[in-house]
Amino acid sequence: MLTVERSDIHAWLYDDAGDEETLEAKGHARGHFGQFVRGEPVDDCDFMKRVQDRRLLPWSILHGVWAISPRFRPQYRYFGLFVTRDWFVVLNKDSRDLLEQSDGWHAQIDRSLDLWHELFPGQLPFVPDSLHEFMRNAEKCDDSW
Repeated sequence: MLTVERSDIHAWLYDDAGDEETLEAKGHARGHFGQFVRGEPVDDCDFMKRVQDRRLLPWSILHGVWAISPRFRPQYRYFGLFVTRDWFVVLNKDSRDLLEQSDGWHAQIDRSLDLWHELFPGQLPFVPDSLHEFMRNAEKCDDSW
């Protein structure tokens, strides 16, 4: 299951505003999400990736934030956390180009966790140790964890 929690993300994905390139990217993103929803194989490198918090030494992924990564122009990353196995909640998005500026990846970790705690007070996100505990349909290709 995949839930798009923030109404502004859902509205953006389904509105017809934007140039032809943006409209095409929105359609590709919806199709990309559909792979997860249908239970098709997804990987932890190109399809979606755990976001690394490099403010910590050694860096950490224990916060549980992931980024779904459609590779269509313009590129956006959709950030969220798992509620339980096979259920991901998309909480926010950002342009891939802007993420490299002024610590954008870390800002999205913090924003995702803040939104999670607003939506699910007192509930921790689902953060198991292995990829297959997150998703049954996962293909492991990221060797960094």
